[in-house]
Amino acid sequence: MKYSAVILLSIAGLVASDWKCTQIGGTCKDYTQNTCIAGYVTGKCSGNADRRCCKPCSQSCKSKEASDSLRDGACNGKCQHNSNYCDSPYQSGKCGGPSARQCCPGSNICYDNILEVETTGASAETAKQDKLSYHGVAASRKMAQTDASAMATYKSKILVAAKKYCVQAAVIAGIISRETRAGKVLMSDGFGFDRSGFGLMQVDKGSHNPQGGAFSQTHINQGTKILVDMLKGVRNKHKSWSKLWVYKGGISAYNAGVKNVRTYAGMDVGTTGNDYGNDVVARAKWYKENGY
Repeated sequence: MKYSAVILLSIAGLVASDWKCTQIGGTCKDYTQNTCIAGYVTGKCSGNADRRCCKPCSQSCKSKEASDSLRDGACNGKCQHNSNYCDSPYQSGKCGGPSARQCCPGSNICYDNILEVETTGASAETAKQDKLSYHGVAASRKMAQTDASAMATYKSKILVAAKKYCVQAAVIAGIISRETRAGKVLMSDGFGFDRSGFGLMQVDKGSHNPQGGAFSQTHINQGTKILVDMLKGVRNKHKSWSKLWVYKGGISAYNAGVKNVRTYAGMDVGTTGNDYGNDVVARAKWYKENGY
């Protein structure tokens, strides 16, 4: 692989501009994507405001974190240094350790029961993609199976994102199957046919700033985090809904937004094909039953 002088100079410049962080033994990271045990410091890294300096954490620091975590029982979320990203206000007095170690509420809610979510599967319109003479769950499962070979290329990356965000890998695969047929329908530059969605998970450039390459770990992480944000949004909007209803609603919202999820029965009305949540759930069940 050849690198131009401009690229090499750009990389060198980026590293050099992080010296304020590296001189204290830290590492510059996107704080919205990475948890830092010792906490973040601002003003020491190049790039945008999300790129912050993660302070070093020695073995004794890691041991103390493990000890402190034994007293986290009052936190209904994740205990961490309060300089880490949290999409809700931090709560004090609920975590072990120093005062800066606080509770990020709801951050550890996992969605791990896709096989229990009810679904009607793909609409006739969606099933026409593969010229199927039938629709419903059977059609969704057939399309998921058709995409399985291409999906295997990204399985390791999907598993990483699933572990990071506590969402089932099968659901991420279901979304990738629905959005881009596991990348098979993407244009050469990584965009979809309508030029608004980017990458395997079709991150909408009008609502988000696409990160990483179209097939990269960074992209899959971003798409999965967007899904988690949709799940949180639906959970907050419909506080009386069961976890299974929220799961399906969040998947539907990935396509049309939380505002579109008005009722359980009608959540897919207004999504692409009027079946997005139901179709993805059915595809995800196939992937769950086949190694994801």
